[in-house]
Amino acid sequence: MGIDNFTGTSGNDTFIGGNGAANTTGPADQLDGAGGNDVFKFYGGNITGTMPTIKNINAPFFP
Repeated sequence: MGIDNFTGTSGNDTFIGGNGAANTTGPADQLDGAGGNDVFKFYGGNITGTMPTIKNINAPFFP
């Protein structure tokens, strides 16, 4: 796990995270979509305590 800081491009970007064994996100992680139409897809159910800081994300998605 660890702290992740991701910045998108001026195009359309997709960030994927969750609270499972893979693609784990945490409250110290930061996602910045920058420009374009950006999506954050969160998988794993319970989002309490696992959501990263997000900005410039146009469409958070929680399936």
